[in-house]
Amino acid sequence: MALGYGEISSKRLAGVRSDPLRGFRFKVFFPGFNLPQVGFSKISGISLGDSDLIEYREGDYEISPRKIPGLNKFENVTMERGVSFNNEVVMWRRNVAYAGSGAGFSQEGYPPGAEFRKNLHVLLIDRNGITSKMWQLIDAWPKSLKYSDMDALTSDVFIETLEIATEGIDIIDLGGVSAAVGTGLNLGGQASTLII
Repeated sequence: MALGYGEISSKRLAGVRSDPLRGFRFKVFFPGFNLPQVGFSKISGISLGDSDLIEYREGDYEISPRKIPGLNKFENVTMERGVSFNNEVVMWRRNVAYAGSGAGFSQEGYPPGAEFRKNLHVLLIDRNGITSKMWQLIDAWPKSLKYSDMDALTSDVFIETLEIATEGIDIIDLGGVSAAVGTGLNLGGQASTLII
């Protein structure tokens, strides 16, 4: 039976209606950085992975083969922001580049042979300023750091694009607890991790 206009209005007044979350308010936390909360203007590539499909059949099966999940793969996450004077992302990328060559990189915060993988947190903020969703990028590291073109005839913001390789993505169940906005994440020990 279809609802009448009066019934719809009463449900809205009762607070039943729930609007979807907006995607334009978010934060990114980089553990180990002096300024762990890093601002970005755009993030893309967050997903729960894509499983390989394995088809298997034995001669006495029905006509259709069995479908079995295989390896779970995660695409790289891309983050864009205006270039600032904070060079911690640059240092992180340089550490990865030198680690890959076996040379090591000695600089404050990144001694030779230091582990360059980090578990990053991406927070989605609702219209009331409360963290509504949180993703964790597991063992993430910067695959590339690129810059936009320079053009003396435009007034565009100079953009750096950080491509993050990650070995997995978790969804953090906040359990109704909001993440503190400050120098780190404070979940009061009440949050749990859903490992994907």
